[in-house]
Amino acid sequence: GDGFGGYRYGEGAGVHDGYDAGAHDGLADDGGFGNQADTSMASSVHKLHVNQQNLARAWDVTQRSTSEDWNEWIRRFTVELLRESPSPALRSCSALAQVYPTLARELFHAAFVSCWFELLDQYQENLVRSLEAAFRSESIPPEILQMLLNLAEFMEHDVEALPIDIRVLAELAQKCHAYAKALHYKELEFQTSPAACVEALISINKKLDQPEAAQGILKYAQKQRTLYGGGHRGLVSSVKESWLAKLGNWSDALELYRRRLRESDNDVSAVLGCMKCLDALGHWQEVVDLCFNKWDTLGADTTDKKVRKKAAALAAHATWSLGQWDAMERLVGVMEPEEQAVEGPFFRAILAVHHQKFDECAKHIDRARKLLHNTFTALVAESYKRAYTSMMTVQQLAEIEEVVEYKKVELDPSRADEAVQRRQRLIRKWQRRLKGCRLEVSAWQRVLKVRSLVLSASDNVDSWLQFASLCRQSGNFPLSERILTHHLRSVTCGAGTGSGE
Repeated sequence: GDGFGGYRYGEGAGVHDGYDAGAHDGLADDGGFGNQADTSMASSVHKLHVNQQNLARAWDVTQRSTSEDWNEWIRRFTVELLRESPSPALRSCSALAQVYPTLARELFHAAFVSCWFELLDQYQENLVRSLEAAFRSESIPPEILQMLLNLAEFMEHDVEALPIDIRVLAELAQKCHAYAKALHYKELEFQTSPAACVEALISINKKLDQPEAAQGILKYAQKQRTLYGGGHRGLVSSVKESWLAKLGNWSDALELYRRRLRESDNDVSAVLGCMKCLDALGHWQEVVDLCFNKWDTLGADTTDKKVRKKAAALAAHATWSLGQWDAMERLVGVMEPEEQAVEGPFFRAILAVHHQKFDECAKHIDRARKLLHNTFTALVAESYKRAYTSMMTVQQLAEIEEVVEYKKVELDPSRADEAVQRRQRLIRKWQRRLKGCRLEVSAWQRVLKVRSLVLSASDNVDSWLQFASLCRQSGNFPLSERILTHHLRSVTCGAGTGSGE
């Protein structure tokens, strides 16, 4: 996992321990040699000169605008740290690292520490500014962000904390989905500015599967009036609904968001909050109506594009659930094909399946996988648990491909018997797969939605009944009711007719 202290720092000497001692870099006094021999060997090892200008050119981040640029930057930086390291042992690895970059990455922490203490103050400041610029870059690959985040953690834990704003590190940790690290940094920030951290702490604890901690933070915030700017109720009403939403209290959060909308009709964050709550509760027609009614507000120049795209994605999911394909196409059109978000190509793949444009669907699936690759790789490196949401998206894409293969056979009149057999095999395979799915409402909903492209609820009654039960156990009674009264309505009506009721 990404837990703080998860590097096994205590096993053996720290990277800097032997180096800081000065001369005996990498040598340990284990009694195998006499003290005199150790002293003579240590005195023969000297620090090598560090060319700080060469390092500064290597860590410079100007003109880095694409993921390829950043990959070249980290390759050059890690190799240059070894090449300029004052430690003879590390510097001797530079030639091999030049042709085998994995070695440079493995020795990144050790090389960084060895060079850090040799840098003059102005060079240290310049290096920190370059790291902060890398953190803020929109194009830097997630695995490189993860490397830099691990470096900051290592320095804080075993050496000395880098002079980087704790808020920047917390934001970076959340961006990398390294939630244990994010929790550590937010708890440090909480000591100086508690009001700004409440919502983030609730969200992070929820993502770490610590619901009791998240609830405890909410209760603490409710009791401590000082968190609300000296007891001003305005600050409470401006953030509290999002806390409730993150805790899964969708109905309560929805009521507060609607109150905000009544007070300010053009409150974009309240519109988006209402849409999230309505979507979670299964009120999809209300999601669509709210989106289109407020589209002028969402499409205004003053509205953040990210907010508009989030609203379009929520409404697109709702129209898909309702089978309103024309409205879904309008909403998906808002998502630019070149953007670096997976929702666009995913929804386009769904629309392509509906219109039986299977070659086009394959292109959208490939695009979605490419967009998922970097994030998924970084998350899997942390743990399977961290990568689960991305893993579900990967499963959805795989099942869309299975749907396409089935539909190709189904649409061929000469293969009718084969289509029936494939359908039965598909149902059995999907049922087995669903048993291994995490018992979360969002996970089951995503899986069953893709399968509804082939199987109606009446064809898959057991799975939908289990989903309804899961919603009830999670406290989402409106969604559970909707499944029983809408998705499974034809099943219950058929049963009633058959029994003479």
